[in-house]
Amino acid sequence: MVLEVAAVIAVVIFAVLAAATIQTQLKLQRTLAEAQRVLGTVQQEIPVLAVNLNAMACAVTALSIEARRGVDQASGFLGAVEEAGEGLKQMQRLVYGKGDAWYMQARGVWAGVRAASLVLLGAVSLTKGRHSNGQ
Repeated sequence: MVLEVAAVIAVVIFAVLAAATIQTQLKLQRTLAEAQRVLGTVQQEIPVLAVNLNAMACAVTALSIEARRGVDQASGFLGAVEEAGEGLKQMQRLVYGKGDAWYMQARGVWAGVRAASLVLLGAVSLTKGRHSNGQ
């Protein structure tokens, strides 16, 4: 009887191990099937992605060439603007320099006219003063 119980326990353990092995094998088959499906999708999309990547690289190259041309044109334009600014600066110095000189000359003339008018007023007041005194 002990032998029969041991045989039944061995059969039950074998059945449980077989069921666990079959369940694991089924999960493994599903995982492999999913991996094959993903691999097939990747194999189909990689050539398309490679073509798109190549086109994008060409576009970036063209944009960098265009940007380089733009920078060259802008640097030429900025050089011209710099020269125009220097010319304006020289004109401003010339105008302000002459303006300051003209202002100083005008102040000198004004001071001279004022001094002359004071002298004349003094002379007139002296002359009036002599006539009023009867001299």
